[in-house]
Amino acid sequence: MTIAVLDIGKTNAKLVVLDDDGREVHVAQRANRVAPGPPYPHLDVDALWDWLLAALRDVSDRGAISTLVPVTHGATAALLAGDRLALPVLDYEHAGPEELAADYDALADGFAHSFSPPLPLGLNLGRQILWQSRRFADAFARVTDILTYPQYWAWRLSGVKASEVTSLGCHTDLWRPRESRLGGLVERAGWSTRFPPLRPAWQALGPLRPEVAAATGLAASCRVLTGIHDSNASYLAYLARSAPPFAVVSSGTWVICMAGGGRLDRLAAGRDMLANVDAAGAPVPTARFMGGREYQAILGDATDAAATLADLDAVLAQGTLALPSFAPDCGPFPGRPGRIVGPAPAEPAALAALYSALMLDFVLEQLGATGPLFVDGPFARNPLITEALATLRPDQPVHVVAAASGAASGAWLLTRWPAPPERPLDAVPARPAPAVRADALPLDAPQLARHARGCCCKRREGMKLGLYLRNMGPQSTRGLIANAARAAEEAGIDDLWVADHLALAPEESQGSDGRYLEPLATLAFLAGITERVGLAVGVLIVPYRPALLTAKWVASIQELSGNRLVLGVGVGWMEQEFRALGVDPRRRGAITDATLAFLHACFAADEVGANGQTFLFRPRPPRPPIIVGGAPPHAIRRAVRFGEGWMPTAAHGEVLTDGIASLREGMAAAGKRAPEVVLLQPLPVDDDAALAARLGELEALGVTRVVHPWRYQDAEEVARVAARLVAARNAQAPQA
Repeated sequence: MTIAVLDIGKTNAKLVVLDDDGREVHVAQRANRVAPGPPYPHLDVDALWDWLLAALRDVSDRGAISTLVPVTHGATAALLAGDRLALPVLDYEHAGPEELAADYDALADGFAHSFSPPLPLGLNLGRQILWQSRRFADAFARVTDILTYPQYWAWRLSGVKASEVTSLGCHTDLWRPRESRLGGLVERAGWSTRFPPLRPAWQALGPLRPEVAAATGLAASCRVLTGIHDSNASYLAYLARSAPPFAVVSSGTWVICMAGGGRLDRLAAGRDMLANVDAAGAPVPTARFMGGREYQAILGDATDAAATLADLDAVLAQGTLALPSFAPDCGPFPGRPGRIVGPAPAEPAALAALYSALMLDFVLEQLGATGPLFVDGPFARNPLITEALATLRPDQPVHVVAAASGAASGAWLLTRWPAPPERPLDAVPARPAPAVRADALPLDAPQLARHARGCCCKRREGMKLGLYLRNMGPQSTRGLIANAARAAEEAGIDDLWVADHLALAPEESQGSDGRYLEPLATLAFLAGITERVGLAVGVLIVPYRPALLTAKWVASIQELSGNRLVLGVGVGWMEQEFRALGVDPRRRGAITDATLAFLHACFAADEVGANGQTFLFRPRPPRPPIIVGGAPPHAIRRAVRFGEGWMPTAAHGEVLTDGIASLREGMAAAGKRAPEVVLLQPLPVDDDAALAARLGELEALGVTRVVHPWRYQDAEEVARVAARLVAARNAQAPQA
């Protein structure tokens, strides 16, 4: 059975003919053209159609072609009025759709439903369609069908109109992956009737149109499949051979990381993460960054031909860091300019490879990727990258795939779906045998782990460091808060913490003079001026605020920060403050428990009830971790019931050690993961030896995060202290 694949990328279009064994027997290619307008830049689909007919005629054994499969790039749709285009097919690189940002945001589902991050230009297909409907209202009124791009070509070939999930689910805002249905944008905009019925990508829509068979010389019985989005066609090769969970890294200019069987609640819109949808309709957590471009930026004018694993060990030994991002408009660190810190390496290719491995490890960790990991593309051909990645992820088997599966190979599998033939994937373990490594030093795994902890794109398990950012007193000016936060983030501090007081009595105002910024408002401000550092309150006095208002503040900060919030909570203690707020301090425990239960309910479902009224709780990002502050036994019980960790009030002695033991026991009995223990304690930052010793002692006790409070005078002092803390932490050998 010979098949022909129409593979339309953004830059080039190919016609690939494959034989019964999936081998390429004929390839034709042409560059795609974008017509400048009017009415806007658009794809020259008529010229592409003429080329396709001619290319099919040029296949010597065209009569043997039994199946045609359209495979195209995403973020593109054709708007049909009956059997012709109502409007030209918009080029997604046109900036026009950005004009309606506010209107679009009001109509589109939030990220918690669509798992489509807000993208520039027309990369969100829903944004394109809304713009066309508003700017060309008369033409749009004639639209009868909205066809995603592979299905447009399937219609031109077969005459049958269809919708398909991989193109609808590709950062379009048109699809709800969890519910496997069209999204709220489609309903609210009134487009529901314009989308044809859903068909599986592998389903035959019908035979060729008679006029197409006549124009090409193909058999009249040649069938046309529904077609598929190109990235998902490539993903089929892995889906056909591996049961989830597994992960795929497809490298090139863009590096696409997909976690088959992963959890959607790990996705963060602000880190260039999204959900793709595979051919079977299952959502696939996905993250991306421009890894190929970043590799070249670090490499510069050097060549990577001579770099070895010994060179990589040398980079580790000298401590040079490449800090993200070298493509700052995308990826997990948007807006952050990349830079190199430390001595220039003798082989820049070794530093570029190390950076690439660290970025991959960070992204895969963000996705929660588990199971076998398959790497294809240029990164798979770079042993420095794959060896470092395998060393960083010892619990996840890393396999190098000899060649990317490619859209055409995926299309060939589609013709055999849903029962593709069992063919082994051409993959080998990333770590070569020692004999193969005879010319290189073995990669120093402990040293690599220490290096990773110093790189601000990587945080392995182990002690984390926070700073108390003074949202009170003379340090709580807009400029000093902003500069101090940026200095701490630049130094590699893990998170920034603020305190909560709303109504200090004069006798309690020492050190602040009664000047306190509201903590949640302060964290919202910090979310807008930082990119990576965690944002925490330690602790929020829960009874001070209404439950619904607290939940809305928490969700909003979590959404706007890209899921960086850590929510420390407590019951409070200051009687004067309770009196000023009109809250009975005798009920503070009950109010806290009720509010925390309500928070859990808000982050578990879109529809929530309060005071006899059901309402929609949106946005609904992943719930931030809850750290319960206070003394045993009440704080321990509350942490086990509602939280992920404990912030003790005692920093030493049996209260701390017994409390940690009780917390761990309670969490284990509740079926929860090992808890966080966050300790607020001044550290001896002026004595390197004492500082390192204290960090080691706390980590040995089971403290997972220590927060250093002090009265700094300016951002320069914050930068110095943060640098000393990070250096002391990085000097600690990683825990086994």
